Amino acid sequence: MKVKTGKWGADVRFMRTEIVSKLWNIEQIILHHCPWIEECTITSGNDGKHMKRSKHYKNTAVDIRTWAVGSGGKRRYIDDEKPAMMSIINDLNVFFGPDYQLMWHDKDHLHIEWDP
Repeated sequence: MKVKTGKWGADVRFMRTEIVSKLWNIEQIILHHCPWIEECTITSGNDGKHMKRSKHYKNTAVDIRTWAVGSGGKRRYIDDEKPAMMSIINDLNVFFGPDYQLMWHDKDHLHIEWDP
């Protein structure tokens, strides 16, 4: 899994172990259901603009991009592949258990937070 870099890059330097330890598994679940995605990208950690009490600011949440550039340079969204999206959500919920919350945001990213 890579981390978005540049001016609008993601800051994951202080992420809690409860999130960091799960990143490889998150990527494997997503890639299993969407093999057309070559690699997952973290687009936000403790950075950017979020709601006032966001778990991002407590280093217990990450956002992961849910699209890839397909043929012709057009974005292909996991959200458009409903069976794959539902399988990803189901597998992640089973993997994480009740201490984590998953939210699909604005079609372009998956928000995962640790919230025991």
